[in-house]
Amino acid sequence: MRALGLLEKYQVSKLLTHCYGSVTLTAILEHDAPVGDIRQFYLAWLYPAIVRLIAKHPLLTAIVQDADKETAHFTTVSEFNLESIVTFDELQYWEPNEQAKRLAEQCDKEFDYDDHSIPLWRLHIDTHPDRPKECSITFAVQHVIADGRSLAIFWQDLLQYLKDGNNETASPPFVLRGNKEKAIAPAYEHRGAPRYTIMEKMRLLAGHVMPSLFGDKKSVWRGDRPSVMDRSKVCHDTIVQVIRIDPAIWKKICATAKQQHGVTPHAAIMTAIMLTFSQLYPEEPAVKSSTPVNCRGLVNPRIPEDEIGNFVGSYSRTWTFSDFKDITGFWDAAKAYHQGLQANKKEASKEVFQLEFLSRFPEDYCEILWFEKWKKYLPMGREGGIELSDLGRCSANAKELYFCQTANTFTTAINVNSISTLDAMHATIAYQRDTLDESRMEQFGATLMKTLELSLQH
Repeated sequence: MRALGLLEKYQVSKLLTHCYGSVTLTAILEHDAPVGDIRQFYLAWLYPAIVRLIAKHPLLTAIVQDADKETAHFTTVSEFNLESIVTFDELQYWEPNEQAKRLAEQCDKEFDYDDHSIPLWRLHIDTHPDRPKECSITFAVQHVIADGRSLAIFWQDLLQYLKDGNNETASPPFVLRGNKEKAIAPAYEHRGAPRYTIMEKMRLLAGHVMPSLFGDKKSVWRGDRPSVMDRSKVCHDTIVQVIRIDPAIWKKICATAKQQHGVTPHAAIMTAIMLTFSQLYPEEPAVKSSTPVNCRGLVNPRIPEDEIGNFVGSYSRTWTFSDFKDITGFWDAAKAYHQGLQANKKEASKEVFQLEFLSRFPEDYCEILWFEKWKKYLPMGREGGIELSDLGRCSANAKELYFCQTANTFTTAINVNSISTLDAMHATIAYQRDTLDESRMEQFGATLMKTLELSLQH
């Protein structure tokens, strides 16, 4: 048993208020053609590798008990059957629209904290008779046990274990047992993260109290239509678009960013998102961006880069478009963003300690973090802006990878989730149904891809 940490309580409160579902990473895999029952083929193929995964990562057997009480804590499932967390369907998953619908479906499914018979993750496998030697597998997880980086760790380890096993298979029953010798590690705030000084805490409190009393009057984009501001009707309904930057173009973008401008490909993606927004919303003077930051390497001692858990902060920036109206300013804007992100990573690693201001769980988490946004950010009732959650380059040997998550009903209006493989960059664009101008959002993915391509000319 281990009490929930601050970030873990934060993630649980999102499920308690029904503002968020799941975070997912989908891999397109190649394999030998199945023989016999297709479900048994995949279960037998995956089982030996998943046994090793669970032995390494104790959070993959974690459940939350007393989720809606002050005593919320982790325990583990002693054993469960792989079949209980795997579903199957037939889908033309190589078609972007079909894959997008599947991702939206998997992101919007909520886990049941009251079901203590299975852990807080699942696999969904899509196959199609036209492509018997490949499949699409979605790993969906409740955010309380895993941040975005954790999903990449899951796939890197799973595919390595499949490779090491030389197509080893197993026979039913596919029973999985937790590793009793390996306990769940302490929460992030107990792992050596830098803390706020007294003066920093005072500034944070002042920055929170004033907007809470008088509302946040900043003129930034918060979406096109108001949230449903009724507690009994809060519900996430995510729409997803899928885009893919071809290998030849993506390699040029990476080389141009690094070699000619001294920035990361991530900075190029964020800048392209902002320029895309300015083209589709020319009447908006400013928009706020949010960037999750992997904090594993920012604490002392460092948290291993292959540890699953919640070790994340964030960096926010307000983009104004008075001096950033076209593609000619692309790389200057990318440099400014890159420098700001690098300079603020230490601050991002402290962010977890803002949650110490919330003395009661779950009451303060649900009220102050979520429901209070209805009053704070009128008339839209959400914080607004755009989040880019970028997992960077993943070494998992998959044909394609798609990272996606629920669009939170209280926070950002648009979520862009990206990941790159050895060959290409894949991204998903997610937002809540009936909150944005559909005619503009239909153009978002294509405009983003075109903007990245045009950046190579400047």
